[in-house]
Amino acid sequence: MTLIKSLEQTMHKNASRKVVVNNPCICCGATASALFLRTRFVQYPGWFNYRQCCQCGLVYNSPRLEDLSVLYDQDYFLYHRDSSSMRKRVLGQIQRLVLPATSYAPGKRLIELGSARGHLLAALQQLGYEVQGLELSSDAVVESQATYHIPVFQGTAEQYLHAGHPGAFDIALACTVIEHVGAPDVFVEACASLLKPGGVLVMDMPNIDSHNAQTAGPAWEMYQKYHVYLFSPTTITRLLERHAFEVIQTYTYDNHPLSKRQTHDLARRRRLLLILDSIGLYPVVRSWYRRRRRRVSPISDDKFRLITKEDIEQLESYENSRDARGPLASQQRGDHLVVMARKMNNPPCRTGAFQV
Repeated sequence: MTLIKSLEQTMHKNASRKVVVNNPCICCGATASALFLRTRFVQYPGWFNYRQCCQCGLVYNSPRLEDLSVLYDQDYFLYHRDSSSMRKRVLGQIQRLVLPATSYAPGKRLIELGSARGHLLAALQQLGYEVQGLELSSDAVVESQATYHIPVFQGTAEQYLHAGHPGAFDIALACTVIEHVGAPDVFVEACASLLKPGGVLVMDMPNIDSHNAQTAGPAWEMYQKYHVYLFSPTTITRLLERHAFEVIQTYTYDNHPLSKRQTHDLARRRRLLLILDSIGLYPVVRSWYRRRRRRVSPISDDKFRLITKEDIEQLESYENSRDARGPLASQQRGDHLVVMARKMNNPPCRTGAFQV
């Protein structure tokens, strides 16, 4: 028993090992950074430190867990949305990301990085897109293939290309992915390899310049243990331009400020979760809450209602939506940032590691 306990402690220690990252900065090459935010997260060892590059302003977690995969267990929230909220999410992605990107793209051959259970790709296939998915979760890959019969590769973009699959896509779509990635510069390079010249990369991500990030502080919902890098319009533009992309446009969504009551409630919820985690009750309370929620409001995800052409025809353009006219939109201070960038036909030759 003593040996088994010792092995478990060693495994936990290895899984919690932290490493210093982003030196030099992946956006500008600078080596100086300053502490931006120090906080704690449930089921994350020790302190979580966001640092900020002193030159370009990029925000990132360092030192961070050496093995980021330990954060993504079977309870990771992305795959446990009920069908109603997932359907709303997919329609929003089509409205805010896909339809605007299509107007810039040379065609409708699209690859989604992080395709989850395939709901978005299935809807786009109905609209005449030629689709391909990339997904890390084996369960999500099996479900998307069985339900929608769409091609999904289990692995990363780098693994997909290394396996000999062709690129030459017109659109590469990455919805809330880059903030999770340990090496965003490598990720962007892989996205460039997936696209044909003139192809469009479209991404959305948390916006570190958001109004709510500044007013809510550590209680801001986009401060999560899963989010390794947090970009602003300036820093994501700088990263993309270093990797053969021309940024077409950036804009934000969720463009409404939190009220004082909402900010207070977020802070109170965060404190409660940290207390439960400190006394070892967080997993128990989480399991109880999820069972109770299923009893009170049964999850209807056993049958996701496929999005049709008629559903999409009823969508207004995002630029005409209430959110796009929200008070935070004009200065790009909404909670989420969208960037669209075109792969350059003749990328400039880089003479050094960084152009500072």
